[in-house]
Amino acid sequence: MPAMQAEMVKRLELLRARTSSDFAAVASSGQEADRMVRWICGSGNGNERFLHMKEKAGAGIAGWVVRHGRPLAIGGTQEDAEQRRREYPIMLAENLLAAVAVPIRSAADIVGVLLIGSRTARDYVPAEVLLLEREADRYAATCAGGAGQMV
Repeated sequence: MPAMQAEMVKRLELLRARTSSDFAAVASSGQEADRMVRWICGSGNGNERFLHMKEKAGAGIAGWVVRHGRPLAIGGTQEDAEQRRREYPIMLAENLLAAVAVPIRSAADIVGVLLIGSRTARDYVPAEVLLLEREADRYAATCAGGAGQMV
């Protein structure tokens, strides 16, 4: 595992501990012509399927966050939680019942997404969303390098 990726995994593990989450991941919105959003690193994953997922802007959790430029929360105790969960492949692949994703920005561009999730029904509180937004700034240089590239 390259040193930069190992450092990202350590930061994701710390984020999981600080938010009592089961899963954390980073996606990069590629600068290539296809503009697909790809998951590049994770912690607490049950398998490697999420690393093979690609999302168009507007589709999936990461695609929605990239398109709209704001956080997305799916609470495990909301009435429509199960329906919303089925709309997002990463939630199904990792068996997540709740998740929060925030944009990673570099200057004026959204270059990626930072996500945390829980395998138990819960709602993330505003303080956890704020922590996630602050943490997202630390990933900007990595995601700005493009999908799968560690800078």
